[in-house]
This record gives sequence, C-alpha cells and structure tokens, in this order.
Amino acid sequence: MEMIIRKADICDIPDLIKLNDEFNGPGVTLDWMKDSLMNSKNEVVFIAAVNDMVVGFICGIFWQSICYAEGFQGIIMELFVNEKYRRKGLATKLVQALEKEFVNLNVSEVTLVTPITNTIGRYFYENCGYSDEKEMKYRKLL
Repeated sequence: MEMIIRKADICDIPDLIKLNDEFNGPGVTLDWMKDSLMNSKNEVVFIAAVNDMVVGFICGIFWQSICYAEGFQGIIMELFVNEKYRRKGLATKLVQALEKEFVNLNVSEVTLVTPITNTIGRYFYENCGYSDEKEMKYRKLL
C-alpha cells in the first residue's frame, strides 16, 4: 500500500468535497472550495492518498496578531481520515506535515478544538504532543 502526504491542489477538490461531506455534512460547493483553496493566503491543506486515492485531509490556518510578539499563531481547523484507512498512521503523518509547514511559516504555537466527547481524538492529539488547556470554547452566530 503506497501512502503519500502532500499539499492539496486543485485536482484534489472533488475528493476533498466528498471527504468533507462525510466529515461535516454536505454544503461546500466545488466553486467555493476551489476559490478558497486557490486564493486563501493563510490556510494550508494537506491530503493523504493511498494508492492514488485521497482518503484524508488536514486544514490549518495561521495568522499574526498585534497581541503576540512571537511569530504567527496556528490552528488545526479540520483533520479527517476515511474510516477504512484509520489506524495506519495517516492522521499522524498529516499532523506532522502541517506542523512542519507551520514551522516554515514561523508559526510558534498551534492550537485546536475538539469535542470533549471525542475521547479517541483527544487521545490521538495528546499522543501527538498536544495538551488539554482546560479552556472553554464560546460561540455566537451572527
């Protein structure tokens, strides 16, 4: 089984839409994803492919704030691997690829949010070196 981790490009969009629909539910259109992937200046997307089939992805965003003097801040927005391809190291490789890219972009700290009920995900992130900050997430729809 040949596993490849690489930056996403425009030819990956149909596969990314299918995976995103599986993960987040339908809603993202081909045109919207194409525009976002091609024009975003602060988002990084990697895909995991097995035997030339895209089976996972990770999206990270980075930014700089006037409130922090040390480099950029980064966040893992989404991480998903199709269920048939889990427990093969793909998610770990995706995280490592994004972290390496963040280092190249002068990102000094990475955060992420996952549901408290996602015990498998929390265990995975802790094994990748992330720590539970015991913070609350608040949200307001506008």
